[in-house]
Amino acid sequence: MLSAMKFQVILWGMAQLLKFSAWRHPVFKARLKERNLVAQLKARDEDIGRWYAIRDGKVTSGHGLRADADVTLAFKNAALGADLL
Repeated sequence: MLSAMKFQVILWGMAQLLKFSAWRHPVFKARLKERNLVAQLKARDEDIGRWYAIRDGKVTSGHGLRADADVTLAFKNAALGADLL
C-alpha cells in the first residue's frame, strides 16, 4: 500500500517537473513543440498509472490509464516502479 502511494506521488511529481521545466527553460519547451504524443507509466499488476500528453509544447497529465497512448512504460509492480524512478 505504501509503495503504491509512493509510486503515485512520484508520477505526479514528474508531471509537475515537466511543466516547470517547460516554463523555466525555453529550449526545452521548443523541443517539446517538435512532437505531439501521449505517454503513460503504469504498474502492470495494479491499476496504477499516469498519462502525460505533450501537445504543441504544452504538457498535461492525468491520473489513470489511456487506451490511446503512443508509448507505455510498464513496471512489474508499484514497488519496483517507485524504486527505479
